[in-house]
Amino acid sequence: MNEQTISHYKIIEKLGAGGMGVVYKARDLKLNRTVALKFLPLELTADADAVNRFINEAQTASTLDHGNICTIYEINETDDGRMFICMAYYDGETLRARLESGRMPVKEAADIVQQIAAGLQRAHEAGVIHRDIKPANIILTPRGEVKIIDFGIAKLAGQSRLTKTGATLGTVAYMSPEQIEGKETDRRTDIWSLGVLLYEMLAGQPPFQGDNDAALVYAIAHEAPTPVREVNPDLPAALDDIVERALEKSPDDRYQSARELRADLENIIRHGEAGDVKPRMSRRQRARRNRRLLLAGIAGLVIILLALAVFLFKMPAADPPKSVAVLPFQNLDQKQDSEYFSDGITEDIRAYLSKIGALRVVSRTSSARYKNSEKNLTVIAGELNVEYVLEGSIRRDQNRVRIISRLIDVRSDRDVWTGRYDRELADIFAIQSAVAKEIAAVLEAQVSPKEARRIEKPPTASLTAYDYYLKGRDYYGRVSKDDNENAILLFHQALALDSAFALAYAGLASAYSQRALKYSFAIAWADSAIAVSEKAIALDPELAEAYNALGLAYAARGWYEKSQAPHRTAAELDPNNASAIGNVSTSYLAESRFDEALPWAKKAVALDPTIAHYYFRVGFIYFGMKDLNKAETWMNKCLQLQPDHRWGNYTLNWIYLAQGDYQQAAASSREMLAKFPEDPICYDTAGDAELFAGNYDAAKELFRKALALDPIGYAWGRRYNTVLGYLLWREGQTDSARARFEKSARMDREELTQIAESSDPYYDLAAVNTVQGNQQEAYEWLQKAVDNGWVDYQFSLHDPLFENLQADERFRQMMGQIEMKMGEMRQRVDEEGW
Repeated sequence: MNEQTISHYKIIEKLGAGGMGVVYKARDLKLNRTVALKFLPLELTADADAVNRFINEAQTASTLDHGNICTIYEINETDDGRMFICMAYYDGETLRARLESGRMPVKEAADIVQQIAAGLQRAHEAGVIHRDIKPANIILTPRGEVKIIDFGIAKLAGQSRLTKTGATLGTVAYMSPEQIEGKETDRRTDIWSLGVLLYEMLAGQPPFQGDNDAALVYAIAHEAPTPVREVNPDLPAALDDIVERALEKSPDDRYQSARELRADLENIIRHGEAGDVKPRMSRRQRARRNRRLLLAGIAGLVIILLALAVFLFKMPAADPPKSVAVLPFQNLDQKQDSEYFSDGITEDIRAYLSKIGALRVVSRTSSARYKNSEKNLTVIAGELNVEYVLEGSIRRDQNRVRIISRLIDVRSDRDVWTGRYDRELADIFAIQSAVAKEIAAVLEAQVSPKEARRIEKPPTASLTAYDYYLKGRDYYGRVSKDDNENAILLFHQALALDSAFALAYAGLASAYSQRALKYSFAIAWADSAIAVSEKAIALDPELAEAYNALGLAYAARGWYEKSQAPHRTAAELDPNNASAIGNVSTSYLAESRFDEALPWAKKAVALDPTIAHYYFRVGFIYFGMKDLNKAETWMNKCLQLQPDHRWGNYTLNWIYLAQGDYQQAAASSREMLAKFPEDPICYDTAGDAELFAGNYDAAKELFRKALALDPIGYAWGRRYNTVLGYLLWREGQTDSARARFEKSARMDREELTQIAESSDPYYDLAAVNTVQGNQQEAYEWLQKAVDNGWVDYQFSLHDPLFENLQADERFRQMMGQIEMKMGEMRQRVDEEGW
């Protein structure tokens, strides 16, 4: 079929074949892109009803728009009636090919399964079950992304394929007991298959084996697999429990959602491979554990008591990581505009140290606050919660540089290391590397070969390009649109001199995302950021800054779940990167996965203890979970550090509203308006306080001022118009109200074309329809808001815009389900001690 043209696709080459069809690489002649075409076997498309069911499910799958689900472009058929699917083409290999190399490291296996679970979670939420999760249907891309293919095809194939000798041996191995018995299946059948994959990746062999289909089917239905740790004793103990629960014969005893499985695997990664994590058990696991404990308890008690004394004497306490703050080096250069160089060298030395996992290095944003500070080092160390402080000076004289630095143990107030480097400027990267390695040696911090390789690798061969990069990064750290434009220009100048400068590509990508998020709000900037950060990763697959830039670009595009993987990779490559760690938290937060966001947010606070925004993030997570007392505590910490932190002020006001304290909310609003008299969001929050208290005239005046200050109304304008429409509707001015509603609804739909995962536009459309009495449409939009992460049930229960629904049982049940979900999150946080 090579070189043949079908429809508007030109076949390039055959990629593979299996029981579900033949796959070809092709060129889309209309859109000029490479695609994959899967031609289904004729016997699968003979039943017209089955074909229609498949098309419906594939259409649903094509709307999922998830980073771990293969994109389906269209379903079509050839002139002779043979059905084919046009899908995205991905470079990489299947998981089946990867498994041919044997068992995988825990982190690699856990990361792959987490990404599969993320894709399945999104599909399950949309009512789509895969039914054929197996290694051949999982693609691993060179960037570490996982793609699930062939949604819906297993349903088309049906159970009859089990009767065809040898036709499905590879598939049967991953089928659940209920699937092979022909029973009704749901999302838990995919979880079983995922458990089989996890077992095989960790053990290097599948959990169930047989010489033929019949033997394999019997093993799946009746036999317990060998515990995975018996096959691979090096695994953490916790993985046994996770795999065992995923492979429970009864669906009721398995993980009930892909989200649960992901959360337990996340703990494995977060706590490392030591297995210091306790997954939630199924009721059968708890029963088995209790029986084992009862039988072993009496006999083991004497041994435990005898061993305990020896253990307590011999077991050394685990040393926490040594903590270091790198203070801004003093600039001894007399030239004007040279501060960027000393600041840049300071940051790069800090970045080199932060690559060492055995050290805890305070991030730049915290330590940079002490530039030219008159505080003594003991006070600074106390505020940053560190044991050691690195300080120094830099003098640049034409082509030479002198760096003098010293490491102080603030507990004893003594120098534990000093370094003096007087060299050619061309040696600057060697100096930075030497400082990091010598400090690690003095602090007895183990440096792995991988970390040493990354520390020793120079970022560029061009000192001039490096100078442009440092200037660009300096502008990137400022606040105005002009600064952003200068940063972009300087990064381009660096790349013009060294087209292989990965760090400069990462800086350029971050600047593009900054433009998209702060200054232009155009998705074209985010798309450019994605392309440039992918270039940086291709040049240096171990560059944390490149992965952080890619995650930021995905977030700027509104692809929050997709941003998690690169941010996590950045955090793994640079365990002291508070920005990447905080961004992981934000990506979970954007999806209302507050319990998963919290530990990352608190870790960012530990690395950046003087940054108000990190305290705000923790407070906002508690606010999302409706733990309002803790939310208020953390928000006050944020405002103590930075009284003018706007989002801290907004959220504190929303906390008062959620607590029903409208008087305090109004008082807080007045304080905000005094601080920020030109901020439309302050008028919005003040308007809400009056609206909820029933002071409609005051609310109308405040929302009108908000709209006057922000006539374009990006992101918030819909709210201004919708509330003003509601107030006009109350007064009987229905025509004027409808005009407001039409404007806000148009803004909602425009936003959804760019960021389909956002819940706010759906909620606003629900409000617009509720006020006008369109109850069914209101519920449809409200359900979409909930599906996309809307969880602010307390707001909804008191929001006057929803007064037409608040007495309705369906509405209260919907809010009650959200309240229960938030309660479960709070319970999990308490159980984990987060």
